[in-house]
Amino acid sequence: MIIPQADAAAIHAAIPGARASGQGFTVPCDTTAKVALSFGGKAFEIDPRDLAFLPVNVNALDGDCQSGIAAGNIGAATQWLVGDT
Repeated sequence: MIIPQADAAAIHAAIPGARASGQGFTVPCDTTAKVALSFGGKAFEIDPRDLAFLPVNVNALDGDCQSGIAAGNIGAATQWLVGDT
């Protein structure tokens, strides 16, 4: 998910162990944090496995992972890009 920088920072501030990195944000690979987005009054929970996207170090899977939530500018300043696999 690509969202504005301020929104990404606010979300990661609420995830224990999350940090800003030179490549965006990292979260603990074993995070159990619950993050949900609300659209039209309905909440959509993001599975913690989707928050911990890729390990920073493939030899330390219990370390930090790249976050599945990234900051970026796509479209207008208040638009988000939410993908589906």
